[in-house]
Amino acid sequence: MKPTNLESRHSPRLLVNSQWHLLGFAAALLGNLAAIPIVVRWIGIDAFGTAGILVAICAPLTLIGGSVAQALIREMSARLQAMDTIGAWRHAHAALRLVGFLSFVLAVAIIAIGP
Repeated sequence: MKPTNLESRHSPRLLVNSQWHLLGFAAALLGNLAAIPIVVRWIGIDAFGTAGILVAICAPLTLIGGSVAQALIREMSARLQAMDTIGAWRHAHAALRLVGFLSFVLAVAIIAIGP
């Protein structure tokens, strides 16, 4: 089955965007791995263990934020392509309110539960 003109035009862009996404992920991962020895030397191994527990608790929250961001970008791009700027703004505003509310609730929970 031969791809349509629309599919063939967007496939290379999708591949390039995926490569940029992978490069950004790899850069963030390498940055985190490079920072570990510096942090251990700076705060000590005991404090690093405590910080590791906190990171293990908070790390899944970044996954939620990333998922919300991807959904927002998908919805906004569809709205902007359809020239619906008001709809795009409503999606952005709703996502900002959701993330702001969840960030506040989770910050309060971490402060209340943490030492």
